[in-house]
Amino acid sequence: MAMAPPLLIESQWPIVDRSKIQLFSLNTPNGIKVALALEELQIPYEAHTVNIGKGEQFSDAFKSISPNSKIPAIVDLVKGGGPAWPRLETDTHLMSIGSGRPLEEAWRASQVDMIAWMGELYGLDRLDAYQLLTQISQVPIANVVDPNYSAVTKIDKRLLPSAAAYGGIHGELRSAAASLGTISY
Repeated sequence: MAMAPPLLIESQWPIVDRSKIQLFSLNTPNGIKVALALEELQIPYEAHTVNIGKGEQFSDAFKSISPNSKIPAIVDLVKGGGPAWPRLETDTHLMSIGSGRPLEEAWRASQVDMIAWMGELYGLDRLDAYQLLTQISQVPIANVVDPNYSAVTKIDKRLLPSAAAYGGIHGELRSAAASLGTISY
């Protein structure tokens, strides 16, 4: 079996078991909440300490998974390959992030990836997905400070039929978290 190529994040934080969720954090209230949730849900994970005192959250390696340098950050490595650009699902939006230089390249990358994702989720051909995307997408510019710019193409999920991205993992995690109740300190 061939080894997967190393990720940029692994240049600073080696990943031992790629089958587990990767948690990048520090012993902060938010980091503890995420670790507790993973423990309670019995989700196997590997923890990596991000030393914000040394500014590790601003390294290129960390920003490859958290462009805004925020902790905690969770990475679930998609087995068998995955999209060329990061894809996100929230309660309200589907999003694809593209990076590049000049800014137009970052925008183009996020658009092309979202077109492909819409094809995967809804069975649309490329031109139909492109036409729909031009009508319903929003594109906030995410980063214009670093050497590579980032753009996010996002679509409000209310404008689309229901679809289970990545096997419905977002809904499963949302339901599991709701079953835990709230944590008070």
